[in-house]
Amino acid sequence: RHSVRANIEADSVNSALLLPGAAPGSEPFNLLVREVVREMTVKSGQKCTAIRRILVPQAVYDAAAEAIGAKLRGITVGNPRNESVRMGSLVSRAQLAAVRAGLQQLERATQVLHDGRTQPLVDADPAVAACIAPVLLGTREPDATALVHDIEVFGPVATLMPYRDLEHAIALA
Repeated sequence: RHSVRANIEADSVNSALLLPGAAPGSEPFNLLVREVVREMTVKSGQKCTAIRRILVPQAVYDAAAEAIGAKLRGITVGNPRNESVRMGSLVSRAQLAAVRAGLQQLERATQVLHDGRTQPLVDADPAVAACIAPVLLGTREPDATALVHDIEVFGPVATLMPYRDLEHAIALA
C-alpha cells in the first residue's frame, strides 16, 4: 500500500522497491527504511527476492540515504553464536569473493552511501570468515548507470536511486 515491490526478469531477478511520494519521517518512508534494512540483512542478503534497487522520489533521496545508513550502522556482523551479532556470514568464501567482485563493478558507477565493510567483525576472523557487512550504494543518475540495473550482487548490497515522477520510476523498475 505504501510501497511497491517489483521483480524484474532478466538473466536473474533484480528486485526493486519503489517508494511513492512520502515525506521523510512519515509512516511510508519509515516502512521503506525498515524493509530495505531487513532485506539487506536477512540471510546476509542472499535471497533471490532481496531488494537490490531502491527507487525514491528525488526530493527524499538524501533523507533516504541518511536514514537507511543510520539503521545499517547498527547492524553487527560476525559469528552468529555471539548474541550481539545481527548478521552472520555468506554461504562460502567463494560467495564472498563474488560479492566483492560485484561491488567493485558497481562502485565504478555509483557512490558508496554506507560502507559497513569498515566495521570490525564480531567474534570472527576476517581471514577465515565469509562475512561482509551491508553496503548501500547510490546514483543520482539512474538512467545513465546501466550497471545498477544489470548487475545483481547476491549479498547485502543495494543501490538507492531517485526518480522524477511515477512514469520514470516504472521505467527504471
